[in-house]
Amino acid sequence: MVAEPSDPRALELGRSLIERLPTGPAGVARSVARRVLGRTPPPPSTRIVVPDAGFVEVTDPDSDHAVCPMCGTSADAFLPYGVKASKPDRRCPGCNSLERHRLAWLYFALRTDLIGGRGSADRAEQISMLHIAPERPMEDRLTQLGHIDYLTADLEPGKAMVVMDVTAIDRPDRSFDVIYASHVLEHVPDDVRAMSELCRVLKPDGWAILEVPIFGDTTREDPTVTDPRRREELFGQRDHVRMYGNDGEYERRLRKAGFEVDVVDLATELGPAAARRFRLRPGEDLHVCRKAG
Repeated sequence: MVAEPSDPRALELGRSLIERLPTGPAGVARSVARRVLGRTPPPPSTRIVVPDAGFVEVTDPDSDHAVCPMCGTSADAFLPYGVKASKPDRRCPGCNSLERHRLAWLYFALRTDLIGGRGSADRAEQISMLHIAPERPMEDRLTQLGHIDYLTADLEPGKAMVVMDVTAIDRPDRSFDVIYASHVLEHVPDDVRAMSELCRVLKPDGWAILEVPIFGDTTREDPTVTDPRRREELFGQRDHVRMYGNDGEYERRLRKAGFEVDVVDLATELGPAAARRFRLRPGEDLHVCRKAG
């Protein structure tokens, strides 16, 4: 949700959300919100309202100052990060979130009822959520939200709440309102079977964000390649079994598994100032999936 600061609807929404902003490391967001809403900022500033995460007022589009929408950390620049080669200004020094985590969190906050909405204090309804191969920054934030019936799962023992093979999920049909899996399916040899299982356990009115790295023009995979070094050369990492490309193959496989797919470039939709402030990567799509039909 992006609104001009003079819009009374944005101000009203902001005031209603102040007391739901986090304390602790992200408590700065609460005090900043009170100060910001106590005055009328001069145009052409833009306020981005993020429920349960904070308010960011972008008053200088050319500023390089970074703010994390997940934990409220503010810094001149974020820390470097990279699997093969470290790249600057990617990892939040407060919660260790990367661009993809912050992007998904903003989608949760701005486009769904996962963080606010259905889980508000005056409603008892729980949101059931399955998180595959949980990343610590996202797991830490989601476990703080008491209205989420939150389950983490991983193939490797000790990495999550339960051991789970994503190609044979030991849960009944229609078990979860929300499923989140980021950078998982490129590790799975039978990715369509995994997608089908995720679709099976998703409720008819539920939704899933299933993210994978996408690079290059075409999808590359070869099941005969088992050497880790060769996999790294071909697919980007030693434990990858493929690299999805910009040929639409990933979306085709999701649809084959029973999903409707909405490809969302949220960073671009929020605008360059917000993308820069949150250290997002414009052009990095979110694949939002729902059961077909």
